[in-house]
Amino acid sequence: MFLDSLRFSLENFKINVQKNLFILVLLFLFSIFIDVSREFIGATGETALIIHGLVETIGTCLFYALILNELLGGKKLSTLNFFTYLRINILYSILYLIGSVFLIIPGLYILTFFYFAPIIALEGKEDGSYFKKSKGIVKKSPWSVLAIGVSLLLLMSLEFWTMGLVSEAGTSFIVKYLTVIFVNLTVLVIDLYLFSATIYLYRKLSSV
Repeated sequence: MFLDSLRFSLENFKINVQKNLFILVLLFLFSIFIDVSREFIGATGETALIIHGLVETIGTCLFYALILNELLGGKKLSTLNFFTYLRINILYSILYLIGSVFLIIPGLYILTFFYFAPIIALEGKEDGSYFKKSKGIVKKSPWSVLAIGVSLLLLMSLEFWTMGLVSEAGTSFIVKYLTVIFVNLTVLVIDLYLFSATIYLYRKLSSV
């Protein structure tokens, strides 16, 4: 089913880009702004870094929610659904980090079986028990979900590693910011591709 989801995403990639073009452009500009401003804010103090982190988290979640909402069917995204998605997404991330601190296996378990919880929250069809519902869906094809989750995790890790390498390398201004643009564009394209595969898996497994 994992390969089917990738095939479906590839076949529908052009359509998904067209439907989400405005949001993708805004997300691209926002990501560049966050990466560029981080370097300048780093020298201003801890409070500024915290605020910057909050803006990055909420802003990124908003754009991701808009993209996922469009992939789910394009209904109007309500404020309640967004903040529920934001809360569940943050909680999911915290649980994953806690699980990873102790051992790799608990981290991967949480990454996999709670993977759909934020999407279920975004749909607004469930009143709580998002993690339980996600676990029930993922049980039908856990390896497929694990593959998508690990792919997104590796992409995020590669982005952080590349940005850190560029910041510390002492490269010229032009090379540094061309790299920022290239990395953010690459991440944006792969994110959309994997998000589409995620929704395909979610729909298929929910209907089984």
